[in-house]
Amino acid sequence: MRFSYRFPSERIIYALTGLLKLNNVNTENKTAVINALEWHKNGMDFADALHLACSLHTDKFVSFDKKLIKKALGLNIDMILIRL
Repeated sequence: MRFSYRFPSERIIYALTGLLKLNNVNTENKTAVINALEWHKNGMDFADALHLACSLHTDKFVSFDKKLIKKALGLNIDMILIRL
């Protein structure tokens, strides 16, 4: 939506958060999406945030992306991050 419609990130986050609060809207993992939106609001790329949020139930998260790991550590995300 940011690219196609040129909506600012804040507006997209606000809209998606509002949708998630509706009782008749379901996602595969609502907690992961909410976490990803919060991390995105704090500067993490949304796709990276969603991958990380969906991996919170695992022992560790492995990535080649130095920027992702630096951002996650800066946000104090409670997970073992491994850089290859």
